[in-house]
Amino acid sequence: MKRTPIFLFIVALLLMFSACGAKEGSRTFIHEEGGINSELEYVYKGDKVTQVNVITEMDYEVLGYNDKEEAEEDLSDFMELYQGIDGMTQEMEFAENKLIEQLSVNYNEVDLSDTEGIPGLEGVEDGKSGISMKKTADQLIDSGYTEE
Repeated sequence: MKRTPIFLFIVALLLMFSACGAKEGSRTFIHEEGGINSELEYVYKGDKVTQVNVITEMDYEVLGYNDKEEAEEDLSDFMELYQGIDGMTQEMEFAENKLIEQLSVNYNEVDLSDTEGIPGLEGVEDGKSGISMKKTADQLIDSGYTEE
């Protein structure tokens, strides 16, 4: 009878330490094709993605623009779609021959229902319920990305 409380205490400690001890890290994937270069960094804890940071460089010609000015004018409304969404930042740099976009999504903070209607984010599952790092990595590699 006296062993039961000690046993329960040990089990509680093991559960607490295993929850705290989930492996944390980051994985980076790159893809280059036809004037579009992408780098995706995934931050995770255990198998759950907690944040993704994306840098994409795209030649204006590939996007159908003749020059920097035309791209800036056409994409100004698109940039506003990302503004004011908690847990998400997006910036565009209009370089001489290419567009550089940086996007960061913190799945612990973002409410993905706020991203409805933003091109490229349709069908993204709710990050708070968990995006699997393993499944994401497998899908990226199957799509032609390489891991750094």
